[in-house]
Amino acid sequence: MRISSVPFCSRSRKVLLQTAPGTMGVSETDDVLFCAEDRGGVAARGCHMDYLLAYAVAELLLSVHISLSNLLVLYVYLRKKDVRTVTNTYIFSLALTDFLAGCFGIPITIISVLTRRPQSFYGCLFVHLILCILCTISTFHMLAIAVDKYVTICCRDQLFRSRHSRAVFLIALSWVSGTLIATLPLFNFFGFAE
Repeated sequence: MRISSVPFCSRSRKVLLQTAPGTMGVSETDDVLFCAEDRGGVAARGCHMDYLLAYAVAELLLSVHISLSNLLVLYVYLRKKDVRTVTNTYIFSLALTDFLAGCFGIPITIISVLTRRPQSFYGCLFVHLILCILCTISTFHMLAIAVDKYVTICCRDQLFRSRHSRAVFLIALSWVSGTLIATLPLFNFFGFAE
C-alpha cells in the first residue's frame, strides 16, 4: 500500500491519501482513494463533499422525474372521466402518494442530509420518516391492488357487493396502516433514542 502526500482543497495543509491496488474488485493497476484525517484531526471533507454533491444531484433528478411523471397521471385521471375506473382509482391514489414523495419527501431529505439539520434525535427521525411514510403507503397501495385483483377473480364479490366500495376501503386502509406502521420508530419501541 502506497501513501502519498497531496494538497487538500486549496489549503496549504496536506492530507494523506492511501491508495490500495486491487481493492473492491478493481484491477491491480487501478488505485482506490480513501480519505484520511489531516494533522489537525479534521476529516478530509473534499471526498465527502463530492459524494454529498453527487447524492444531492441524483436525488434531485429522481425527485423531478417522480413528481412530473406522477403529476401527468394525476392530471389525466382528473381531466378524463372515461379513465376513472375502479382499477385506475388505485393507480390515482398510488400516483398521489408517489407525487407527494417526489415533491416533499425527497427534497426534505436532501436538505436534511446537506445541512445536517435538525440535530435532535426525534427531529431527524421525523424528517426522514416523512419519506418513509410515503414509501410505506405506496407499498400498501400495491398490496391493495393485488388484494383487489385476487378478490375479484377468486371470491366473486363475497366480501363487498361493489368493487368501488372495496376500492375506497382498501385505499383508506393503505393510507392509515402505512402511516401507522411507518411512524412506529417515533414512539421509540425499539430503543433507538437511548
